[in-house]
Amino acid sequence: FDDANGSVTLDLCGNIFTLGALNAAESDDASVGASNGFELRIINGTLNAYNCHNMNQANACFAAAADSAVTLEDLKINATGSLMMPTGYGASVALINSEATVSGYYGIATNAGDADNYGVSITVTNSNLKVERDDGDTTGIVLNVTNTLTITDSTVSAQRQGVFLRAGNATITNSHISADLVLTNYIKYNTD
Repeated sequence: FDDANGSVTLDLCGNIFTLGALNAAESDDASVGASNGFELRIINGTLNAYNCHNMNQANACFAAAADSAVTLEDLKINATGSLMMPTGYGASVALINSEATVSGYYGIATNAGDADNYGVSITVTNSNLKVERDDGDTTGIVLNVTNTLTITDSTVSAQRQGVFLRAGNATITNSHISADLVLTNYIKYNTD
């Protein structure tokens, strides 16, 4: 969505909305995003986000570019790939009143590949974000750029790291962050 400073709310009215195909090839991947000041909200139903299978950490099912926003609210979400990524100064993503199960490396992530991706905002409110893969190499939320992270009344669970904060400011209130630390495919460091 690229209508300058526009907005759209997709109300699922309790129905199921599926993006992509569960067993699609990586070449069929396409993030749904907001750019150029656009605000995208998807609310009220079940969201199957099968549009992002590429495990490249720079991809996500939903992306917000500079000065744009993506909000997922009152949803039950099943996602392949990473769920959300803000990229660009002033970008924001929000997960509100939702249950999300994600099979990518990250539930919500940032990209430190370019300084233009700094200054983002991530909000998780009254939600359950669960990230799991067969190999156990998952992180619920990874932040490696200057940012603002707010987690309130939520649960974030993953296998390697619950929340990884490398930069910025985080406020976590009345929430549970966990990682079960079960990796099934990893390189053991030589300690000789």
